[in-house]
Amino acid sequence: MEQYLVIVYPYRGEIYYCGDSELEAYRIYKQRKKRECVKLVKAIVHKALIQGYDVIKDYKITQVIR
Repeated sequence: MEQYLVIVYPYRGEIYYCGDSELEAYRIYKQRKKRECVKLVKAIVHKALIQGYDVIKDYKITQVIR
């Protein structure tokens, strides 16, 4: 299942947004871009249930939007 991600780049591994809303992802991307190097991408996200929370285990980028 593809979702929008805003990820800190390069490879700090932090994800600011994961979800279906392109608008929300873009808003967070713009807001964070002033202070950090971020990428807005579409990715196939694999989640795991850890202590009752959905945690992103890994993701495979399918499209770099910005």
